[in-house]
Amino acid sequence: MKKDQVLEDCYIGPERSLMVTATLMKRLKDERRLFLSELRALDRETQTAHVLLRKEFLSKKVPEMEQEMMQLERSLRKMLASPTDQLNPSGKYYVLAEKLVKV
Repeated sequence: MKKDQVLEDCYIGPERSLMVTATLMKRLKDERRLFLSELRALDRETQTAHVLLRKEFLSKKVPEMEQEMMQLERSLRKMLASPTDQLNPSGKYYVLAEKLVKV
């Protein structure tokens, strides 16, 4: 079992919700950046049937990802603004969430 897996298993309640939401938001931001880069690269390629299909897929997927990211950002902002004392402001996922929403 990996060390991160063991550490993630010990989070409960709001801390776990923050971990899941922040991790998902980071993954979506990274994928979005990758998809946009791939779209730019596909624009430079010869426009074959495969390239056009991939561009169409990516063009549909990026707005879906952006919409999901906006929802996650709202959730993260609510979690960070909540008056609970169950979140550790110096914790790994709290700091990650702050970076992702730029509070």
